[in-house]
Amino acid sequence: SYSHAGGCLCFQAHTCVEPKMINAKMGEERPKTTVVVALDGSKYSEHVVECTRRIFPKADEVTLVQAYGYSPVPEQICGVLGGPIFPEDEVHETNQTLQTLAKEKASKNLRKYSQQMENLGRKPDNLVVMLAEPQEKAKYALLKYVEKVKPDFLVCGSRGMGAMGRMLLGSTSDFLAHSASCSVVIVKGEPKAKEIDVDVLVDEGEENAVAEGKEEKDSS
Repeated sequence: SYSHAGGCLCFQAHTCVEPKMINAKMGEERPKTTVVVALDGSKYSEHVVECTRRIFPKADEVTLVQAYGYSPVPEQICGVLGGPIFPEDEVHETNQTLQTLAKEKASKNLRKYSQQMENLGRKPDNLVVMLAEPQEKAKYALLKYVEKVKPDFLVCGSRGMGAMGRMLLGSTSDFLAHSASCSVVIVKGEPKAKEIDVDVLVDEGEENAVAEGKEEKDSS
């Protein structure tokens, strides 16, 4: 079933997951809440991190995950006469470099989101990057990971794709909501635009006007 909170969240619950237990300070057992947050490096990811912190302020374990991919150079690139343009070892080395750069970019993104969540008062427990494309799409890699670690909740973002786009391209959030065995929280909506300090702009405009008037006076 779906429900909305503040017009930006969509929640889909599948089969109920038996909560894991940990020892509390007083020696009593209490439910342990584990949350996996799927991020993709887009402008929506920061919004997903912010909402995750707000929805799960007391989560016992939070893991930020990003599945990365790259477009490899085909091993067989033929020239005009049909022969390979680049030697096979050079193609392999180039693809290794592309994969390394993609992994470094994903790792950099996760470190940024980790710092963002820490600034909000909660440092993530785990940062996970995984190779997806070209072997498989990111949504399949994410599903495999979720089914392996079995969190209580999976949080992902919705890019606001229309019905036609979902039909032709497939929505990662829709796929995970219908395929993951855990409960899935879909963060909807775009991040809010930063507010502009109008007073500062007015002051700067007045200062510019005064400066221009002074220059005209000096020149006359």
